[in-house]
This record gives sequence, C-alpha cells and structure tokens, in this order.
Amino acid sequence: MRDEEQQIASGRPSSTPFVVVGVVAMAIWGAVALVVALVFLVFWLA
Repeated sequence: MRDEEQQIASGRPSSTPFVVVGVVAMAIWGAVALVVALVFLVFWLA
C-alpha cells in the first residue's frame, strides 16, 4: 500500500488510466477487425 501511495503522491498513476484505456481500445479494435475478417472470409468462400 505504501508504494501505491508514493506513486500517487509522485503523480505517476495519473497517466496509467490513459495507457490502460489505450491498450483496452487496441485489444477491442483488434478483436473486432479479426471477427470482421473471418466473417468476410466465410462469405467469400461460401
């Protein structure tokens, strides 16, 4: 707990939520792109 408090005091975690949101957004975007590619491939082969 003390380490987290020191990080908050130093202001470092203020940027971490943006990094987490960016990683999650990229993961969702990649998953959606993969699903769309698979659906397109299935329709193309069907």
